[in-house]
Amino acid sequence: MWHILLERFPNEDSLAKTGLSLASSCRFCYASTETLAHLFLHCPYSHSLWDYFSSLLEFISIFQLSPLDFFISAISWKASPQVGNLWLKAVVQIFWATWYARNPLIFKDCFIPLISSIAFIHTTLKDCNRLNIGGMHNKQSDLLLRHRLQVRPRLSRAPRIIEIYWRPPPLGWIKVNKDGACLGSPGPSSCCGVFRNHRGFVKGCFASPLGIMHAFEAELSVVIKAIEYAFGFGWHNLWIECDSSYMVSLLSCRSPNVPWRFLSSWRRCLVYLTSMKIFVSHIYREGNQVGNSLASHGLSLAQNS
Repeated sequence: MWHILLERFPNEDSLAKTGLSLASSCRFCYASTETLAHLFLHCPYSHSLWDYFSSLLEFISIFQLSPLDFFISAISWKASPQVGNLWLKAVVQIFWATWYARNPLIFKDCFIPLISSIAFIHTTLKDCNRLNIGGMHNKQSDLLLRHRLQVRPRLSRAPRIIEIYWRPPPLGWIKVNKDGACLGSPGPSSCCGVFRNHRGFVKGCFASPLGIMHAFEAELSVVIKAIEYAFGFGWHNLWIECDSSYMVSLLSCRSPNVPWRFLSSWRRCLVYLTSMKIFVSHIYREGNQVGNSLASHGLSLAQNS
């Protein structure tokens, strides 16, 4: 396939350019020399294959191009993953079927009917569809394409809808929503947190730049600050909610495995937690908008400092 696209294919016209004495002529139609563009795109035999499968897949073919330009336009066609992969396979197989029909005609004077090439391509597409090549769009046009190609559909899964909202803590608890932000890895970073009671009233918040850090270091820094603030203000029933799965797992198992420069502060926080009631939960970013806004504010402080 790449030899065709790079015009390094041993057709008669290419061989004649190397100095071989050949009377180049298309063996399908005898109406033109056997150039790559004519053999694979313009010849009535190959053109019939393109027309047939283009009509099945509703692709608008532009044949006044070189094989390379045509291939680029073909693979740029926007379709569902299943239909797009089947079309790409059809493009490759039409090139192959044309060459496969051309050789017996030259060397054995044996003509392969057009219907046989179409059946061969259909069989190849069915075999390709058995692979995991993505799903179709759940709409009528893709269903009709599937019926025309006679292949099994791969329906896309329905989107999973998750209700995301902020929940207040129980009576007597303080909930902190925290976030860490980082511009680059590493890059300028900041941390923030907001403490709220069971009625949703803000008890306090903080946002501060951290300097140059990685993202997970910024997340760890904000947890350390939140625990230190909560312990200092006597909020010993603490609900920590964040959008970092790494921090949720770290707090749940009270793991001491943190970067060396945070080890002392983290161990101090683990001691604080022994005298506190703590609950840790994960929330998606869409439910942590206050934390995201404060983190952005912390980044602006870092850039202005």
